[in-house]
Amino acid sequence: MAKDREVRKLLNTKQDIIEFKGIPSTGNLENGQIAFAKDSTGQLALYRKYFGKLWKSYLSHNGDQVVDRDLKVGGSLTVRGNLKGTRAYFGGGNASAMTSTGYLKSFNGLTMSSTIGYRMLRDGSVTGVSANYNITDEGTDGIIRIRVFKNGSSVFHASNTSISGTGMNSISATQARYVDVFSNGDIMSLNVEIAVEAGSDYPAVDDVIAYFEVVFND
Repeated sequence: MAKDREVRKLLNTKQDIIEFKGIPSTGNLENGQIAFAKDSTGQLALYRKYFGKLWKSYLSHNGDQVVDRDLKVGGSLTVRGNLKGTRAYFGGGNASAMTSTGYLKSFNGLTMSSTIGYRMLRDGSVTGVSANYNITDEGTDGIIRIRVFKNGSSVFHASNTSISGTGMNSISATQARYVDVFSNGDIMSLNVEIAVEAGSDYPAVDDVIAYFEVVFND
């Protein structure tokens, strides 16, 4: 392997000192110089400056491998353990007219609520929500929100705050992991909020299809 060749080169190098104090960089290594050093996380790495760039390969004492950025696999990827950070999607909908706030129905036609929904089987984060719906009456100054509920409380939503005209519309929103989290056993559900300014007319929607995205921790 390429890493093994680098280690053999390192063992045969005439460089007197390869242990480096501090964090190697293109500014403090000579071209071709090789160094061992720990990064800011305490991970031991092999560094080499070559053609003006700093190359780095982490070393392992227990078989774990660290990748700082993207992992590109040209062939097949075989996973014998658990694949952590897996995404999952949970949907709901309502074909009937809605002129007030209410829960959507699950895939089997059961209306969700604070206690009826998708029971999470492991810890994770809500990372997105998306919906497609038909506006049958735009009302005046109306707001439509597709909300993700956890145990009866809204934790994340996507909003349409400028309703204009009737017909099919869509909204979506995403966020990073660990912002809105849930635990094993929490009940997650989907809710449509229809709101207006005081004295305004409520919009009406039907044919709502929505889903929310989660990323499980393990």
